[in-house]
Amino acid sequence: MSKSRENVVNPDDIVSEYGADSLCLYEMFMGPLRDSKTWSTSGIEGVYRFLARTWRLLIGSSSSWIVTNRMSHASPIE
Repeated sequence: MSKSRENVVNPDDIVSEYGADSLCLYEMFMGPLRDSKTWSTSGIEGVYRFLARTWRLLIGSSSSWIVTNRMSHASPIE
């Protein structure tokens, strides 16, 4: 990709469409930062679907988890 050929992917566009978590996870799975890599929109779409599937699995559609500062007084599992 080069600016002169006007085929540059703007990270702001990717973040607005897929979210920052998807972009970061995709970049981590691409390999070491020092290596040259080819960009694939289908790759980031796959990461986006993976994160959405994981969210639905853990949280569900009701978003029933509530985070508080209170300590749980449940007995430990033995």
